[in-house]
Amino acid sequence: MAALFFVIYRSRIGALLDVLTRKLATATKVKAWQLEIETAEQDVKDAVERAGKAAGSETLEVKIPEGQVKAAQEVNKRLQASPLSDQTVAGVAQRNMQLLVSEYDDLRERMPSSAARTRAMNEVVAKMRTLSLAARPVLPSFMSGHSAGDRLAAVCILQVVPEFGFFQWLVERIKSENQPFILFHSAVAILSLVKTGTYSDSAAIKQGINDALQHVKAFKGGAPDRNTIDVLNQALSQVR
Repeated sequence: MAALFFVIYRSRIGALLDVLTRKLATATKVKAWQLEIETAEQDVKDAVERAGKAAGSETLEVKIPEGQVKAAQEVNKRLQASPLSDQTVAGVAQRNMQLLVSEYDDLRERMPSSAARTRAMNEVVAKMRTLSLAARPVLPSFMSGHSAGDRLAAVCILQVVPEFGFFQWLVERIKSENQPFILFHSAVAILSLVKTGTYSDSAAIKQGINDALQHVKAFKGGAPDRNTIDVLNQALSQVR
């Protein structure tokens, strides 16, 4: 009877086994893919945390530390070397950057102005710079973000990856943002661009920097932000 059953249903049994085999293979591939994503996410988180711990200064630094640039290169290299698609890699970078956006916005909301808050915000900037190269493909999403943290993330990307096409957007940050910390870092991004010399219109660069300077100097709510003014003047002096 068992032999007769097998003869009658052999083709169906074979088809069922084929389906089960394909499903098992697919499930294995999905599991391996998910594991790769999780491993990449953890590697990125580890690199970001290391960068943050190394940036414990309570002062605003004009020079972008070489260690942070190197960390950004290493994170980008790690992700690019993975079997993940470009879209998935960008998603990993974007998710981790978004966590830092929330961290910055939370710091601004719960901590009073102090050296401790500046140190904490400097740590966030260091972490954002570590993700800058990997997050470059999703730069527009941060530029158009609704929170100050989103725009700081975009500024940090442009500090490490300066591009002339976004120069005017940086100038507008200085003219429209109300947080001195973001004004300062926008000025640093402008200085980074000027130092590359990769701009085609020196006159436009000078005009934009002068517009930003005039806006900061004309601030009526207190003393103009000296740090931002100093960085912009430095940038202006280096335009060629």
